[in-house]
Amino acid sequence: MNKDALDQIKALREDRRNLPVALHVFSTLAIIGLAIAALWFTKEWTRLGSNFWFVWVAAFLIIGLMQYRMVMAVHEATHKNLFFPAAVNETVGKILCGFLGMNLGMYRKSHLQHHKSPQKIGEDVDAPLYSPPMRVAPGFTRFWALLTGVVDSLFRKIIRKFSKQPEFAGKKIEVERDWLQLLLILVAQVAMFALFATQIVWWAYFTHWLAPLVLIAQLMDELRIFVEHGYNYFQTTNPAPIDELQQSTIDVETNFLERYLFAPYGFDMHLAHHAQLTVPFYNLKKLSRILQENDPNYGKPIKRSYLGILWEMINAVPQVAHPGGGKRGE
Repeated sequence: MNKDALDQIKALREDRRNLPVALHVFSTLAIIGLAIAALWFTKEWTRLGSNFWFVWVAAFLIIGLMQYRMVMAVHEATHKNLFFPAAVNETVGKILCGFLGMNLGMYRKSHLQHHKSPQKIGEDVDAPLYSPPMRVAPGFTRFWALLTGVVDSLFRKIIRKFSKQPEFAGKKIEVERDWLQLLLILVAQVAMFALFATQIVWWAYFTHWLAPLVLIAQLMDELRIFVEHGYNYFQTTNPAPIDELQQSTIDVETNFLERYLFAPYGFDMHLAHHAQLTVPFYNLKKLSRILQENDPNYGKPIKRSYLGILWEMINAVPQVAHPGGGKRGE
């Protein structure tokens, strides 16, 4: 890569701005606030027998989608790209983790292992999130593997929270017990329970905070990971076993709504993110263009919607047979 391209990438890396991040974070929190307000406005009418079930269903979906965006914000905090300076990044990241039941330090240590390059799928700590559906037959079987993977992931995440040596894809990672993070999780969850109990109804904490966090936010995250890290598996002609294939990812050129809901914080440019971890998300599209123009090995963006790609992948048969994968035509 020539010096001009490297200088352009350096400029993108050093372009640190809080406004784009603030717009993302505050819009997410505002939409959650509106969804909770809708529950509050309709609670009395619901008790009187009026049929406002659609508001409660809509609030469930909206809160889950916004919780997913909060998870993506934590990802940016993990790379110290959420807010600047670093102290603000860590503070906001830990607070967001408190509401999501996440541990920022543990997530950072494991997630950076995911970014090791080059590495094989079998070495990737995130492979258990996206490789199981690649190993089964297309169609309903693969769709079912995606859905049930959420249950397995939830169980593993709960176990990790109480371990000093959490295990990711068979690898143990040493982490210090973060008592502050655990306290923030406790305080945040008590605060949310108190909010629902005093302003709406106590059980709404479970149906409209914990349930969407698992059933929507976590599912959305795993579907996105499957698309971004599983796509090239169905295109390759390398017949090696799945675990021996190189970890890979893609850039996706999609519409504004999907970028906001499905791939926020620049996740649509995921290949660019893996190429340069410290470039802020709002500069990843520019980074992708620079890499396309200067790196002949850089993959071209997939110009389709995430949902379209996901549907294609659920029904796709690999180009060649892979030991450890689903059989062709099953």
